[in-house]
Amino acid sequence: MNGERDGLTVLFEDKEFLVVQETERTAAAVHFSVFLKQRHTSGIETLDPEVMGRMMLRASECAKQQGLAEGYRVVMDRSVNQRHCQGSLQNVVLHVIGG
Repeated sequence: MNGERDGLTVLFEDKEFLVVQETERTAAAVHFSVFLKQRHTSGIETLDPEVMGRMMLRASECAKQQGLAEGYRVVMDRSVNQRHCQGSLQNVVLHVIGG
């Protein structure tokens, strides 16, 4: 499911998540973001724990594919980036950083 979309390198995409390689403003050798496609405008604390678990598993799988089996950091935040999440004003994002 890798490919290009709107100038982004897509590492994975399904009905629930979009994973893209981050190349701008990063000092890490590997930096990618896991976006929740479903719009979620409430606080992160209201996110369904099962969805969060699947999001973390997807981050882990992509980290291994990107050569980060020895370790990486995960940072969670909310995005206001329509380029990554079509039509979403705010959304949950995991940044995976390593290398």
